[in-house]
Amino acid sequence: RTAPAGAPDVRPQPNPSAAGAQWPVRLNQPGAASLELYDARGRLCYQLRRTLDAGAHWLVLPDEASLPAGVYTWRLQTPGDVWTGQWVKH
Repeated sequence: RTAPAGAPDVRPQPNPSAAGAQWPVRLNQPGAASLELYDARGRLCYQLRRTLDAGAHWLVLPDEASLPAGVYTWRLQTPGDVWTGQWVKH
C-alpha cells in the first residue's frame, strides 16, 4: 500500500541488494510482525515471524537465505497494518 504522509517508511534496505536486506518496523504495543517474500510466480520463498516488544525493530532477511537473483514481492504485517512492495536481488 502507499503510505500516507507521516506514516512509517517500511521499505527494505538496501534495495536493490546483492545479499540480504532489512525492513524497519515500529510497534506501538507488543505484538506479532511477519515478513513474507514471494517470487515472480507468487510462490512463498521466505517467511519470518517474530513477537516483538513495543518500539523500533528490524526484520532481517539474512545473506544466508540463499535466494536467487530476481524481483520479489514482499508483505510486511504488524497488528493493524499491512504493507507490500518489491525488493530486487541481483
